[in-house]
Amino acid sequence: MTKDKKFDLKKVTVKKGKALERTLSVSLGYDLVNQIIERRMAKLSKTVKLKGFRPGKVPRRVLDQYYADQVKFESEEELVRETIGLAFKEQDINPAGMPTIASMNKNNDTFEYTISYEDYPVIKLKGMNKLKLARVNAAVEDENIQEMLNRLQEQKATWTKVDREAQLEDKINVNFEGRIDNEVFEGGKAEKVDMLLGKKQLIEDFEKGLIGIKSGESKTIAVKFPEDYPADQLKGKNAEFSVTCHYVEEKSLPNLDAEFLESIGFKDKTMDDLKNEIRDNLEKELKVNLSQINKKRVFDILLEKNKFDTPQTLVHEEIQALEKDFKSRQGLKEEDSLPEDVKFDEVAKERVDLSLILQQIVKDKDMKVEESDIEAKLEEIVSVYPNSDDMKRNYRNNHQLMGQLESQILEENIIDYVFSEAKTSEEKLSFDKVMNYKEG
Repeated sequence: MTKDKKFDLKKVTVKKGKALERTLSVSLGYDLVNQIIERRMAKLSKTVKLKGFRPGKVPRRVLDQYYADQVKFESEEELVRETIGLAFKEQDINPAGMPTIASMNKNNDTFEYTISYEDYPVIKLKGMNKLKLARVNAAVEDENIQEMLNRLQEQKATWTKVDREAQLEDKINVNFEGRIDNEVFEGGKAEKVDMLLGKKQLIEDFEKGLIGIKSGESKTIAVKFPEDYPADQLKGKNAEFSVTCHYVEEKSLPNLDAEFLESIGFKDKTMDDLKNEIRDNLEKELKVNLSQINKKRVFDILLEKNKFDTPQTLVHEEIQALEKDFKSRQGLKEEDSLPEDVKFDEVAKERVDLSLILQQIVKDKDMKVEESDIEAKLEEIVSVYPNSDDMKRNYRNNHQLMGQLESQILEENIIDYVFSEAKTSEEKLSFDKVMNYKEG
């Protein structure tokens, strides 16, 4: 039996339940509980205040009358907490999640307790060389750089009032009032609103009706709201909008010259300098998105091909963490209820399963994060900052950040390993598709 300076575990047994459920039973001498009881009672006698007795002078029989049951229960719980680690160690058990006390009993001079817990599943990973993966790839093209230049021009555009009919790319300023069944609906009325035509920001029928309107003109436009309109009460409804136009403005784009470069902070630089910086920034964004897409593909196939019993204790803990994070982001209090349509059961199980799979890969392949990997990743992160040395020191001095950094490196190493072992193909996509990628 396990020996300890203070404890002697008389008997430790494990009983299997369904799936990963287990019960650990432990027997000890009840004298160990009595020692804790006496210690707690001695401390209590010095602090408790009871009517008719001076502090520190309450007789033991009176203390027993008031506190014996509570102190007994607390003392038994304390002994469980102090010995459970020894019991798990004796049986070479590493429980998944937090164990719970199932029972505590006194049997003559013996104290017996049982602990409910879950085992970690035995995970035998699917052979990586049997996995089929398509690695997504893309490149920044000249047209992507031109699109960004166009956006920069748009940001510096100027607007001039014109005395003509409104057309695509114009901006108009209007009053409008929308009615359904001759009743003005909520949000259907506004004054002196700017609207850009041709940007797909307006309901199609509404925008078509606005094209051709002139300053000072009023007209009525028949509109059918789309079936997928965000406001449920308006989906698929027919409406009429009364519109009055105050003015029409046309857009003028600046020339791509030295004056333009100076206006965006590129004084004394050339257009090639701007294009090179745009390319560099787009390539960095593309790299991040490609990494996220390929990581998701690896994770998805690992989850699909590796099935096992999931420790429900870990799932419950993950659900609690997700709920806490959701409430924090939504400005809810801890005691507030979640919206009925917000459920985290599936995503929590997936996160737990994935974490166990990744841990198994690390264990099977004996993966470690080398100092050279950490230094290279730190250089990559801080290179965009002018005070890179200070940033690096901040990382090095923050254990949480360094822990996250090592986890990121390990995750990247796992993804590289899976791709290197799997049967892979390349899927070439355009820059735009990668930047707006949706699986399936």
